[in-house]
Amino acid sequence: MQITFSKPTYKALITSFIFLLLIAIFYPVRAQNAGKDEIHWISIEEAVNKSAVQPRKLLVYIYSDNCGWCKKMSSISFSEQEIINYINENYYPVKLNASITRDIKLGDRTYKYVNANPSANSPAYHELVLTLLNGRMAYPAIAFISEKMEYMGVDFGYKNPKLLEAWLHFIAEEAYKTTPDFTAFQADFKGKL
Repeated sequence: MQITFSKPTYKALITSFIFLLLIAIFYPVRAQNAGKDEIHWISIEEAVNKSAVQPRKLLVYIYSDNCGWCKKMSSISFSEQEIINYINENYYPVKLNASITRDIKLGDRTYKYVNANPSANSPAYHELVLTLLNGRMAYPAIAFISEKMEYMGVDFGYKNPKLLEAWLHFIAEEAYKTTPDFTAFQADFKGKL
């Protein structure tokens, strides 16, 4: 049996050319991102356990799946290499979906999901999310918890990489103890971004 090959058609040539062109265009982007680290997100239970062994502050990023600003913060601010490095080195980072439904046990308390109650005009919520957000269901938000597992506070809204970098240093380096006004700290802050 003899195999014969027909001459390639222009359509086949163009398709092959486009395929090779796409590889040439997108391969360098993939190669650039290949060595890029990511934030090592862990569960809040794991963060609490790790901090008990090796004390470190917790950064709890609270987001919602249908929040455009949350998606922007994840894709822009949390993908900046300087931010990734600083968070991984100075915090136990927790990514907490506001729609979480599983029970979360921290210490002696179990935080539960509470179903919506339409007759009382009450939406569904998770007790831990509500607690970390001080009762204000707004996203994105970042809550900070000290090494002693004390709630430090929450900051709401999208943070561009420069603003996020300043916030991360302000909390991790405890600059708030000497300069309680974040705006004053930010004015003097010299970051890497």
